[in-house]
Amino acid sequence: TPEDGGAAPGGAPGDAAPAGRGSRRDGKSGPRQGEFLQPKEVRLAAAGALAQMGYPDGMYVARSYMNDAEPAIRAQSAFVLGWGGQVQDLASLEGLMSDSDGMVRVSAAAAAVRALSRK
Repeated sequence: TPEDGGAAPGGAPGDAAPAGRGSRRDGKSGPRQGEFLQPKEVRLAAAGALAQMGYPDGMYVARSYMNDAEPAIRAQSAFVLGWGGQVQDLASLEGLMSDSDGMVRVSAAAAAVRALSRK
């Protein structure tokens, strides 16, 4: 480990462990604010799985990525919002139907249909 002069996993001796993996240069454990242990796609997949089982607990994840710079992330966010079927998300899905990327528009439209059909 870096603490005893050894190498971090995949690194040279003395290197710090990768950020967000529990070891930080400031001596605290866990991810820094704004860092997560999993990538966006994995977090959205988990939120979608929860929503499909009827648990809205992860919907905040989808809402937080609606304006992401990557079109694929915005599309996945819309997809997850559709599984949530919450009325409060219909306006967001409507906004995503005007996105500059076609994949996002189609995902948002399909999600709105799914959300409305779950009622």
